[in-house]
Amino acid sequence: RELGTKLDAEIARAADSNELAMVREQVNTHARALETKLEVSEARHALDQKLDKAIGEEQQAALVGTQQRLDSLNERANGIDGRLTEAISEAASMRSTLSSATCNVGDLQ
Repeated sequence: RELGTKLDAEIARAADSNELAMVREQVNTHARALETKLEVSEARHALDQKLDKAIGEEQQAALVGTQQRLDSLNERANGIDGRLTEAISEAASMRSTLSSATCNVGDLQ
């Protein structure tokens, strides 16, 4: 009878040991899965940051390009404005000359 009790105790310990080993394996499996999820999350975060940076750089480049185009258009507009001012001045001078010529023709008649 004592032998049966010892045997039962050994079987119980073995069962506990097997169960403990299974629990340990499950914990290790969950720990590895959690580490993998954490690594994936960190990788996604790093990619998001790179994407944000790339988008920011692309937008900055587009903004610089737009500013350069605006500067070019402004220079062209200033050139046109200068030529227009010269044309208006020449037209005023021609009117004055025409007016003088008209007066001279009137004096000659």
